[in-house]
Amino acid sequence: MRELRLFDPERRPPNWMGHIREGEYALFFKDSSSGQEMKADGTYVRSPEESTCLIAASIDEALDFAEARVDAAPKLRCDIYDHAGKANPPLASLVQQGNTTQENTEAMGWKRIRWGLLLVPVGIPLILYDWHKDWALIYPAFFGIQFVAAGVRMLVWGVGTLENSRRSAAFLRSRLRQSGAK
Repeated sequence: MRELRLFDPERRPPNWMGHIREGEYALFFKDSSSGQEMKADGTYVRSPEESTCLIAASIDEALDFAEARVDAAPKLRCDIYDHAGKANPPLASLVQQGNTTQENTEAMGWKRIRWGLLLVPVGIPLILYDWHKDWALIYPAFFGIQFVAAGVRMLVWGVGTLENSRRSAAFLRSRLRQSGAK
């Protein structure tokens, strides 16, 4: 594991992407609630010159280190990227297991999807009712549109949460084991 400054004008190339090779993984740490950049020890980055990432030689090394750091510092979140860096979504996003409000769990995703599936069909009849009355009542259409919009938002949010839940360390390890067994 090595620490690499994100930008170093003395280095060639100066950015960190020129120093990560295929098969290596970059770890970025941030505050799980605010998103502010942090160091692996759980302290906040005070200036852009202090911005670093950790480079791990294997995914197992990256996951083990990230889990240890996140368990040691409750507010810490670790995003693990492959050699392509932040051009793609993180392979895994880890937060402390006891911090379930910050964790994108599959159960939370399905809960949001269920709310979305409930709100959309409730809103549509309200809109149709007001349409049938030649838009004279206003309130049914207003609330119907709000319910449909909120339902669609919940559906999209739920699907996004499901996708993020699949980036957990346990899910990533199980996928790696499955692909290694084939």
